[in-house]
Amino acid sequence: MNRIDDILDSLQGRQPVLTDSEDLTAAIMANLPKRPVERPNRVWMVVRTISTLAAAWLIGLFIYQQLTDQRALQGSTSYADLPQGNALKDTYLRSLRKQQQTLSYTFVKKHINEKR
Repeated sequence: MNRIDDILDSLQGRQPVLTDSEDLTAAIMANLPKRPVERPNRVWMVVRTISTLAAAWLIGLFIYQQLTDQRALQGSTSYADLPQGNALKDTYLRSLRKQQQTLSYTFVKKHINEKR
């Protein structure tokens, strides 16, 4: 046990001296294992592409709807100039133009049936 303590004491007293750091770096890099470059799975690539296109389409649809609603609220265009959609959208836009406070299911159903 005394011998191990002597070795540890002698090691603690010395500072390591690095003669050539570039050779040490090159030796460490040469001993690192080569990792193969992993390519993403084709299924994930397709899923990513489809989800990106769907997100872009939904953002475009949101922007279109916001522009249409803003034009209907401002009253700068007539109702006939607005793009025609389904009956629910028409009823919703009509209620926005009238500036009604509430929009209920019965109100929408009533105006859908009036259009027919």
